Amino acid sequence: MINLRYERGVSQFILDRVAYAETKGDSGLLVELAKQIGRLVNTPGGVMVTSGHAENISLVLHSAYYFNEKPRVLCSVLDDPAVFTGVAPPDMPFDLCPVDRNGQIVYAEYTKLLGNKPTLVILTAVNDETGVVSDISKLAKLAKEAGAKVFLDASGAARFMKMDDIPDTVDIVAFDSPKVGGPSGVGAMWMREDYEIAPFFVTMNTYDDFNALGVAGMAAAIEEACDSKHALYFRTEEVRDAFDGYMKSIPGVTVNCESAPRCCHISSYNLEGVDTYILYLVLYKIGILVAYTAEGYAETTLRSPLMTALHGEDARSNITIKLSAGLTAEEVPYCVKTIRDCYEELKNLNGE
Repeated sequence: MINLRYERGVSQFILDRVAYAETKGDSGLLVELAKQIGRLVNTPGGVMVTSGHAENISLVLHSAYYFNEKPRVLCSVLDDPAVFTGVAPPDMPFDLCPVDRNGQIVYAEYTKLLGNKPTLVILTAVNDETGVVSDISKLAKLAKEAGAKVFLDASGAARFMKMDDIPDTVDIVAFDSPKVGGPSGVGAMWMREDYEIAPFFVTMNTYDDFNALGVAGMAAAIEEACDSKHALYFRTEEVRDAFDGYMKSIPGVTVNCESAPRCCHISSYNLEGVDTYILYLVLYKIGILVAYTAEGYAETTLRSPLMTALHGEDARSNITIKLSAGLTAEEVPYCVKTIRDCYEELKNLNGE
């Protein structure tokens, strides 16, 4: 029987594949997931199944620590540094690269920090808060020239963007199942054949409670994304642009990082004069936000080092909207009108 937690936001195709997983052996499921990830990145390498984002990060950081006498990590506020430092060895040094007003890495500072000789550089293909797309080829090339291993978190890009032909300068690529449209509690890492993982780690490949349904669901989600990505990207980009246009028509609202290259399904807005923690909760309760983690998104935005870097004390007035692949252009005006009504009411309550 399929766990109900898989049903929200997961297509019938994926649900069917998850149900079929109950009749298939674990080794067959791992082969299928490796096959689909190989198809996604179109580059030879190995695949390791994990329990998700946190384990992906932990494996890479502890491996960098284990194999280097003087480990050092370079990342930026685009990469959610709180997660990395939370699972890293306690004495592992981190350098944090700043970003500009468009939410992109400042190349002069990045190059300067590479002079500290990091052993690992962490990059994010698509920022989860603004949708800004990083120039991975350029950043990874500079890191490789400095002698670092390069870890790429591609979770936000895999469902909507072309991932073919990972640059030779990237050593390991991580995916998180929910961000590619699959069930929670499972992730995977693609790595080049010469990349070493610290030997003391036990991953889902050897767990007694192997998440067979999760692995099957993730493989099916990647397969579905590969088959429909081109059409899905342009349809969702058109809806995103319409959403931005309606949001900008609201007095006091601006689009974060609007002039930067952005992924098609994420937009971030600054709503002057309100604390968006309340706005998130209101939108969730009335059904505009379908994510059951609306409270979590709100808390993350309030603490976000990226939003703090972009807006300073006004960081509490930002909201990130992730558009469902099923949202139509006809539904956008209703969604934005509801956001506008809530926003204006909150401003009135604040005496704005």
